[in-house]
Amino acid sequence: MQSTTHNSFYLSSLSGALVSVRMLIGAIHSLYLLNSGVSLANLASLQIVFSVTVLFLEVPTGLISDFFGRKGNILAACAALALFYGCSLFAPNMVVLSLGEFFYGLGLSMVSGTLVSWLVDTVRREFPNEPGKMAHYGFLSSETAALGSVVAGIIGAVLFRYWGGSGSVVYLVALGSMLVLLGLFAMIPDVPAAHKAKAVRTYLREVKDTVSVVVASRVGMIYLLLCSLVAAACQPIFHYWQPYFIQIINRSPALAPWSHDQSLLLGAVFAIYCLFRYVFNRVVRKVLLSRFAVLPLLECVSLLAALACAGFFLCGTDSLFTSLVLFCTVQGCLCLIMTGSQNEFVKHLETSSMASTLSVYQMLGRVTGIGMLGLIALVVNDHNMGIIFAAVSLFFLSCALVFRHWRTVERKDSELYSTITSLGEMS
Repeated sequence: MQSTTHNSFYLSSLSGALVSVRMLIGAIHSLYLLNSGVSLANLASLQIVFSVTVLFLEVPTGLISDFFGRKGNILAACAALALFYGCSLFAPNMVVLSLGEFFYGLGLSMVSGTLVSWLVDTVRREFPNEPGKMAHYGFLSSETAALGSVVAGIIGAVLFRYWGGSGSVVYLVALGSMLVLLGLFAMIPDVPAAHKAKAVRTYLREVKDTVSVVVASRVGMIYLLLCSLVAAACQPIFHYWQPYFIQIINRSPALAPWSHDQSLLLGAVFAIYCLFRYVFNRVVRKVLLSRFAVLPLLECVSLLAALACAGFFLCGTDSLFTSLVLFCTVQGCLCLIMTGSQNEFVKHLETSSMASTLSVYQMLGRVTGIGMLGLIALVVNDHNMGIIFAAVSLFFLSCALVFRHWRTVERKDSELYSTITSLGEMS
C-alpha cells in the first residue's frame, strides 16, 4: 500500500471497513444488552457515558492528530475499540460496560476528524488540482461503509442466533477484526505532521486563532448549527431502533412464529437499511454529483428525511413494512447529510489544523446530542418510541432551512468575489 497514486482509494476503503467492523454488532448490541438484563433507562445511561467521553476527548485527540500525525491516532483508536468489544463480554455488569463505553468514546474521538483529515491530506497530495475528488472519495468511503455494513450486520445476526446463544462470539469476532484493521492501517503511509517543529504553545495558539476565525465566519456558524441538529437527530435513530422494531415483532400476530428469532429479524432490518445507505450514496456519487450542486441536493434530502420521520406519527408500531420503509429512508438521508455537509465544510479549512477544527465543531455539536439522550432517558417507554422518532422530523426540517441559507451565503460570497476581481482587473 505504499503506492503514491492509490492511497486515497485504499484509505477511503479502509475508512468504510472500519465502520463495517463496528457494525458487526450493529443489529444485535441493544438486544444483547437487554437480554443480559440491562434496562432501557440504563441503555440511555451507557450512551451518556459514551457521549460525555467523546465531548471531553474530541478536541485533545484532534490536537494530538494535528501535532503528531494522523496514523498514530487511528492505530490507537482501533486498539481502544477492540477493548470496548472485550468489555461488552461482561454484560450486565454496568461498571465494566461503562468502562467499555469510555473506550468506545475514546476510540471514536480518535477517529473523529482524524480519519477525514488523513483522507483529505492524502487526496490533496495525490490530486492537487482536482478539488472535486474530495467529494468523490468522501462518498466512496460512505458507500463502502454502507455495503460492508450490510454484510457485517447479517454475519453478526447469524452468529448471535446460531452460535453460542449468548451472543458473545459476535464481540470476539469484532475484536479480532478490529485488530486486523489495525494492521492494515499501519501499512498506509502517514502524511507528515506540519507542527512537529513548533512549540506546543505556538501550535495551540494557531489552532485557537483558526477556530476563532472559522467559528466567526458565516459558514462556520452554519456548520456548527448543522452538527448540533444532526447530533440530536442521531440519538433515537441510532440507539433506539432495535427496541422499536422488537416492539413491532412482539405485537404483530403474523410475526409470532419469529418471536424467538428476533436477532435474525433485526439483522434483516439492519441489512436493509444499510443497503439503503449504500444505494443513496451510490446514486449521489455516480449520478447526481455530476448534474447538481451538493448543497441543493442536501436540502432536498433533508426535506425527504423530515417527511419520512413525520410518517411515524401515522404508522405507530403496527406495520413492520411501513416502519421499515420510513426508517430506511431516514437512514439513507442521514448518511448523505452527514457526509455531504462535512465534505463541503472541509473546503474552507487549512490542512494543518483540520483535525483540531473538526473536533471542536463535533464536540460542540455533541452537547445537543447529550441533551437529547437525557431527555429520551426521562420520557422513553414501550409506548412512545414511534412518537420520539416522529419528533426528529423537526430537526431535519431545520437542516433543510440551514442548507438553504448556506446556499445563499455561498452565492453572495461568490458574487462579492467576482465583483472584487472585476474591479481589480479594471484598475
